[in-house]
Amino acid sequence: MRWIAFGIFLLLAFGCTQPETGNGGVGNGAPAAGNQASGGHLVIGPGQGTVVAQGGGNNATPVSQYSESPNAKLYIYFFNVGSGDTQGDAILIKKGDADILIDAGPTQKQQGLVDGLLEAGVDDFELVVSTNDDPEHTGGLKYVSERFKFGELWRPMEGSPEYTNYLNSLGAEKVTIVGDGDTKEINGMTLTVLNPIKGESRFFDVNNDGVVVRLEDRGLCVLFTGDILGSQQAVATKSGPCQIVQWPNHGMSEGLTEINWFMDQTTPEVIVISGSARDWTNSRQSLKQAAVLGSGPTAVRNITILENYLGKDVKITWDGMNYTAKVER
Repeated sequence: MRWIAFGIFLLLAFGCTQPETGNGGVGNGAPAAGNQASGGHLVIGPGQGTVVAQGGGNNATPVSQYSESPNAKLYIYFFNVGSGDTQGDAILIKKGDADILIDAGPTQKQQGLVDGLLEAGVDDFELVVSTNDDPEHTGGLKYVSERFKFGELWRPMEGSPEYTNYLNSLGAEKVTIVGDGDTKEINGMTLTVLNPIKGESRFFDVNNDGVVVRLEDRGLCVLFTGDILGSQQAVATKSGPCQIVQWPNHGMSEGLTEINWFMDQTTPEVIVISGSARDWTNSRQSLKQAAVLGSGPTAVRNITILENYLGKDVKITWDGMNYTAKVER
């Protein structure tokens, strides 16, 4: 009887302990403070990114602790996550032990994305960037977070309460609202946010208020543009020349505002079109023509166009001296 009584004591003492959430510090599904007051629109002032949720508890070793290797090769994968009429982006930036993920595509392609991340040697993510509140960009994030730890998670100001709840449920060590001018140094790489504009001057639109990131590494520049539309002019002006540019909005007409001007400002050597093979606006050909033939004073450009839906993925490799860019078959 004494052993039975002792067992009951242990059950009462320890069996009802609640588990730690570790998801953004606000629990699963709880919106970050300040997100309800403006109908889903977040307001942020100038300065560095604002931390809206702080995680912890479930990561014994912070993900942000990686082995410094600033001279390591840089690999960038534009994964093929489009599907029929569904566009989508999922981009891996990998340099040594430092891994960065920009978006995770739609749910339809989440298993293939995880397989690709494992094949590339990812163990966790020091930084995850959610560019906008769109299932074609966010659908696979939950599945990815169940297999890889997330360090910091960047998000735009614009987004619904449901978007906030979803991001806070991913278990990131912290969730940060970023905007124009925010920067981060990771393993010799500099990531600069060029969009969205902070505060009440922004577009209040999911696409135009999406996160745009300019990456620099030992003289190489790569511009990740997401789905921006009307904000393209400001982004191109801030960016300036960049050897590799992911063309906005999957290379379709909504993303082709002032094609020649955008190309003249960024002067890319390679343009990456990501998404899916479905070009329902029948306008990618105009982009390709401008990239090759140019217009006005720029009579010939000869920019290389790479489309990730024509093969497995688009892969960029940079060793500090030379880069290769190709569609993997």
